[in-house]
Amino acid sequence: MKAITILFFLLCLPLVAAVSLNVNPTDVQANEDVTLSVSCSENAVTFVRVYSPSNELVDVFQGTIVDGKYDATHKTSSDSGKYEVRASCQNDPAEAIDNFCVGISCQTATTSSSSSSSGSSSSSSSGGSSGGSRIVISTDDTEECRPSWICAMWSECVNGKQSRKCFDEKYCSSEVGKPNTQKTCDTTGVAANQRTGSQSSPQLEQPTTASSEKSLLWLWIVLGVILVAIIVVVVVILVKKHQEPSTIFK
Repeated sequence: MKAITILFFLLCLPLVAAVSLNVNPTDVQANEDVTLSVSCSENAVTFVRVYSPSNELVDVFQGTIVDGKYDATHKTSSDSGKYEVRASCQNDPAEAIDNFCVGISCQTATTSSSSSSSGSSSSSSSGGSSGGSRIVISTDDTEECRPSWICAMWSECVNGKQSRKCFDEKYCSSEVGKPNTQKTCDTTGVAANQRTGSQSSPQLEQPTTASSEKSLLWLWIVLGVILVAIIVVVVVILVKKHQEPSTIFK
């Protein structure tokens, strides 16, 4: 009887330390905070991912379980729909999954899709966890630990810089192959070009017109000087011709 009790305790131990995830609140609007609470073994490293309705990774978190849980805060975007949150812990093959909805009701979204997903969810769930999350068993790589980096989307360009968060989902404690988390950006130059692009032609036409008018003015001045010089020469020649006979008679 004692052996059976010990065996039962050992079998139940993994369930006690299983990963659990709680998302609060589940129905939110754009630009609101959502708290993601993960529970698993004490001092374990946890990895949390947030996926958009189109299954695009939009945010990632990594932290350590302290006093039985780890809390992360996600700022929602303006894209409405049902988001999926996945949480896992180091040295634990289990993964907890929960949802929150932006701009719509999760209850309505769950009710509309319950008929098509009830069969698959019941077959893939084992045990259960708080917050309506389900446990999905994943394979555990027993080979040499090789980092597997997952990065969120780049932030908006602020002061010429963009940033993103990247975490190793294998918890290898290595920086090998880690992608860049910061890069430079320049939106002011593009905006300036867009603002001045339509005005470039008129601004260039004015100097061209002024320079052509100035050239014509100088041309007329030169022609005028030449014409005056010709007239003066002709007058001088005529005067000399009229003066020559009077000189002979004298």
